[in-house]
Amino acid sequence: DERALYLNEWLVHRLKLAEMAPQAVALAQAAGRGDSAAEKDCLDEILELSRQAEKFSGRFDDRNTYSAGLTEGRLNKF
Repeated sequence: DERALYLNEWLVHRLKLAEMAPQAVALAQAAGRGDSAAEKDCLDEILELSRQAEKFSGRFDDRNTYSAGLTEGRLNKF
């Protein structure tokens, strides 16, 4: 349902390696179909992305908010 999809998206986007989500889902689909060639292709792509360590440095394993450059903002007390 829509709520589960929203929750899953939130769970993925806060993770350190969120950019790899499409490849991870493609890997899961290939495994579910028993398509070993597609599994290998997906895994190779994931491994290549994971080698881009500088892209992920400074992030936490979980709960990344990507809010470092945001202004302090204002609080509406009413």
